[in-house]
Amino acid sequence: MTEPTTTLMSVVSDMLKKDGVSAIEEKVAETMFKREIDKRSEAVVKVLDLISQEEKELKKIDRPDNMVYDRTGKAVGEGTYSKGRLEAIQKIVKRIEKLKNSVNKALEKSDYGELYQAASGKLKDDDAGGSDKSSGGDEGTS
Repeated sequence: MTEPTTTLMSVVSDMLKKDGVSAIEEKVAETMFKREIDKRSEAVVKVLDLISQEEKELKKIDRPDNMVYDRTGKAVGEGTYSKGRLEAIQKIVKRIEKLKNSVNKALEKSDYGELYQAASGKLKDDDAGGSDKSSGGDEGTS
């Protein structure tokens, strides 16, 4: 009389011979698929976080920095922007646009190249970028 463990091992061996290769291939494909989905999801979240940071920076600086006052100290008219402030605002706006475009391109066309560059801080931005703190290292090329 054969032992139950021997019978089970024989059944498993037969199953591996019959369907083992396809089962392994399927399991490997599932694992690789999950890894790729995780990688893409993490990149999208990272870039959405970067967009949020840039929008906060824009909100901080998007206000006039030149005011005109009368003799009593009352502001006369609306404030104006200095050239430096306008350039900083334009850089942030351009960077936000590029970050959003990289997300849209990835999700709509399954082209994740720019998104991965943006997530790693290497999105080519032609002088775009927010404050020194938020644009550090972002001027690299691909």
